[in-house]
Amino acid sequence: MALSTQVGRRVERLGPRMMVACTTAAVVSAAALMGAALLMGTPVSSVWWIVAGMTINGLAQALIIPSAQTLSMQEVPEHVAAPQQE
Repeated sequence: MALSTQVGRRVERLGPRMMVACTTAAVVSAAALMGAALLMGTPVSSVWWIVAGMTINGLAQALIIPSAQTLSMQEVPEHVAAPQQE
């Protein structure tokens, strides 16, 4: 929750570049999890490889979702986003 407010503020400044960075982190997490799966059954396999991949994935998702929401809501016209009150 605390991370999403910080992300919302930064995405206003950085724009779509923030989404590119977040998506890159998600791809890295997928690669880390794939590497962890490939290492299973070998002498270097460890649950910590999976923990590392899932941690990166969690951070990437925490960055992607508020960024996408903030960027998409910036494009909504004000009269549509906030209905008139009577």
